[in-house]
Amino acid sequence: MIALAKVYEKFYIDARGIHAEGVVIENGFRVLAGSEVQNFEVPYLSAKVSQLRAQLLADGTIADWKLTRDVDFKSSSTAAYFLFGANASGPQTWKNADGISMAK
Repeated sequence: MIALAKVYEKFYIDARGIHAEGVVIENGFRVLAGSEVQNFEVPYLSAKVSQLRAQLLADGTIADWKLTRDVDFKSSSTAAYFLFGANASGPQTWKNADGISMAK
């Protein structure tokens, strides 16, 4: 169970050419509007994540490779995987304002 003090703490990605912000939520991880999405994906990206990226591009949730609304994921890793279009460890990639990763 996630400690209440950690719920809604903001985490950041500044890596691989993108900037993103997110928060831990009760059932996963929320990436906040304005977060950048990599404009490519690796060939081995899961079909589910690739389809979600395509759907969000088509419906305008991704515009100019930025999120126009908050998007919820089951985990911080799925969120990072989605944003990068490639493998990523959420707990190692997302860092708080002090630069400390979620894994610490």
